[in-house]
Amino acid sequence: MTAPIASGWRLQEISRSRTEPTSRVERARIILAYLQDPSAYAVARTMGVTQQTVTRCLERAAELGVIEALDDRPRAARSPPTWHARRRSPITALAAFPNRPLAHYAKAQVLRAQHRFEAAIAEYETVVAFNRNWMHAIAALGYCKFMTGSIEEMIPAQEKAIRLSPGDPKIWLYYFWIGQVHLLQSRLDEAILW
Repeated sequence: MTAPIASGWRLQEISRSRTEPTSRVERARIILAYLQDPSAYAVARTMGVTQQTVTRCLERAAELGVIEALDDRPRAARSPPTWHARRRSPITALAAFPNRPLAHYAKAQVLRAQHRFEAAIAEYETVVAFNRNWMHAIAALGYCKFMTGSIEEMIPAQEKAIRLSPGDPKIWLYYFWIGQVHLLQSRLDEAILW
């Protein structure tokens, strides 16, 4: 049994535990709920916690690793995590759940944040292959293509994301990105409309 798969099983075990500290159980449930529905807002509503709590938990998981993120932080100063520790969470998720699009989405998000857009494109395309209606992945894929020089590919991706979920709270960002492309191509009349 490999370590990433073991950590995935351990996470499920902790989420059902009656002997673990409540904070560890809650954090494990938040991470597992996020794997099922990649929306911090939906997880917060389901779990009965604030969206900030969910976001903080997911950031800690990305920073420290899934199992390490369950522990309370020590109050004393400590050295910052290494580059390897920050990358471990998406890799662990992919190893534990290779057929889950959320694991690929998490890795793509990390790669995009690291400005490794070419690698992120491959992960986003894997996510879209799993679920062609995942609007956040489609929009982010368009953004990554924009950042690698394929400017015209961004507009159709953002328009599709808008069509898929016209009531999404992030919809302003997709309009902004479309306007940005028009502005960069000196199409001011179209940029103003977006």
